[in-house]
Amino acid sequence: MIGRMRRQTAKMTGKEFVQALEYFGMSNYGAADYFGVDRRTIDRYSTGDLKIPIILALLLAAMREIPDVENEPNFLRQLAGLPAVTVAADKPPGRPPSDG
Repeated sequence: MIGRMRRQTAKMTGKEFVQALEYFGMSNYGAADYFGVDRRTIDRYSTGDLKIPIILALLLAAMREIPDVENEPNFLRQLAGLPAVTVAADKPPGRPPSDG
């Protein structure tokens, strides 16, 4: 079922996607980090150049229904066993320091 859902697209528009990101205080860079995709993918979802996968639309809808998820944006990542990420950066994420 999940495999089929990955290929299905939502009726969510680019404008609605942007509004959902704004609701959570996420920039495109922050959303790319959070969802584990390239920032250009988020940009294309935002402009409507790329259809939004239904699984992403469902996740955004579920996030809105979870109390205090905007205060703890890594809640769903923690449930999935994924590492936490910093959200809402308006600039590209910095590279980790090298070992020298």
